Amino acid sequence: MIKDRFTNSRILVAGLGLIGGSAAKALKKTGCAHIDALDSDVRSVEAAMADGVIEFGYTGTGGPYDIVICALPPRAVPDIYGQVKDRLADGGVFAELSGLKTALVDALYDVMQPRHSLLCLHPMAGSEKSGYAHSSAALFEGAHLIVTPTEKTTDLSLEWSEFLFKAFGCARKSSLSPALHDAVIADMSHLPHVAALAVYAVGKGLERFAGGSFQAITRVADLNAPLWAGLLTDNAEYLQRSLARLRRNLDMIDEALTERDRDKLEILLSNMAKGADI
Repeated sequence: MIKDRFTNSRILVAGLGLIGGSAAKALKKTGCAHIDALDSDVRSVEAAMADGVIEFGYTGTGGPYDIVICALPPRAVPDIYGQVKDRLADGGVFAELSGLKTALVDALYDVMQPRHSLLCLHPMAGSEKSGYAHSSAALFEGAHLIVTPTEKTTDLSLEWSEFLFKAFGCARKSSLSPALHDAVIADMSHLPHVAALAVYAVGKGLERFAGGSFQAITRVADLNAPLWAGLLTDNAEYLQRSLARLRRNLDMIDEALTERDRDKLEILLSNMAKGADI
């Protein structure tokens, strides 16, 4: 009966890209019968309707909705709330799936109406590809779902988080504060992407010689530069801490190489392989 309560709800997915399209497809697969979409890209809306994933698509808004699931970059989220707030039912949940939380939560606090509750989620899944065409109901399967509770997160919001956790097929769920979330993302997402770009730049033009290691490391180097420039800038404080730790490790390896100290290098490599923070 609890599942029916959610699958019969009116849902609006704002942003039909890779994440939003995948969320809509996963919800449809779970049995959600009333999914609409809001996206400025008419082609994505038309494709989702043709796939039977959504009932209606808007470049404006419809409603009223029990929940709005916003799958857009952090800076766009407050504006989307402003667009949909009059279409979100009293007691409705505004859920967002963006990759940063601290500044976003502060911004939403300034604009959210008391009659609505906030649910901040981050499914740790993605692809080097983007857009609705690459979305999949299976994108989040086995992923870690991070929940960021706030003062505007109600019991109903948390019930929705549990439903979405199951609908997405996530394997694990954690609760983190906005600040801790952003620090973790710097280490586990932003740092790997910039490191991959740095490695790719070194090997550019030599791809014909590449083996599995180069391909694995640089898989995420194919990214949307304007989008990622915004994300990295917004998380600059935590990313710079991550970069400092990486730089320290690389400097120690460089020092051992300069000294041609094989024993020292072996110890460094062994400790790093064990996850030791040198």
